Amino acid sequence: MKTLYTPEGVLRLRARAEKARRGAVILAAACLAGCAALCFGVRTRNAAARQTLAIALSTAGSWGAVCLWAGIRTPALREAAHEEGVLKETAETRAGEILRVGEPVAIPKSIAFRTVALREGGEEVSLKLNDRAARDFPEAGRRIRAEVRRGYITAWEAADE
Repeated sequence: MKTLYTPEGVLRLRARAEKARRGAVILAAACLAGCAALCFGVRTRNAAARQTLAIALSTAGSWGAVCLWAGIRTPALREAAHEEGVLKETAETRAGEILRVGEPVAIPKSIAFRTVALREGGEEVSLKLNDRAARDFPEAGRRIRAEVRRGYITAWEAADE
């Protein structure tokens, strides 16, 4: 069975968020130190060039820190919180044929998921699949057996193999 949500995965996400936080802080500190260093030895001749360098350095460094913080740290923490919440629930097993896999839907300040329609017996069941796991998920028409918690597919395997 291909497991999508694990406690080790949560720890990896938290470690990734911590690395991004450290990187953002180090980058911001290095840029501040670089800008301060550019202030030493300023003369009338080199003032304009130093000012331009300081502005460029602070802009690039600030945007780099923001990208690390908002682009890596925040999504990793959201993903980790989501996975922890889902893993706290009890698992149930579902088996059936995949009717369709929907397009990604983003939950504000959380994760993106895809809706998976599964024919189980004679009824259609709607489940959610974390979008980052959609690449390896089987296409419509395949039979699967899935472990589901809180409506999310946490593990799956092809039932027709």
